[in-house]
Amino acid sequence: MEERSGAAMAFAASFGTLGVASSALSVGIYQGFFTLIGVGLGSAISDAQIDALTATGGMLLIGVGLRLLNIKQIRVADLLPALLFAPLIVLVMASLRS
Repeated sequence: MEERSGAAMAFAASFGTLGVASSALSVGIYQGFFTLIGVGLGSAISDAQIDALTATGGMLLIGVGLRLLNIKQIRVADLLPALLFAPLIVLVMASLRS
């Protein structure tokens, strides 16, 4: 909690209080939007599809970490379509099994 307040104080010093408030508002709108999408999709897709999304997202986060640490420059943005294909592949595989 202290780290967040320290970051907010640094942002307030450089961008002003209005800049911090407006950025908090925009982040809140985006997070709310994605939360509503997640709640809507959570009841529409299976547990296996959610697991595929979780695994794919984890791999993308590993790619971001490798990029931030300058270990390997992975173009993570090019891999974002995998988040759409992972649940579709699970759906196709489940339909082929039955």
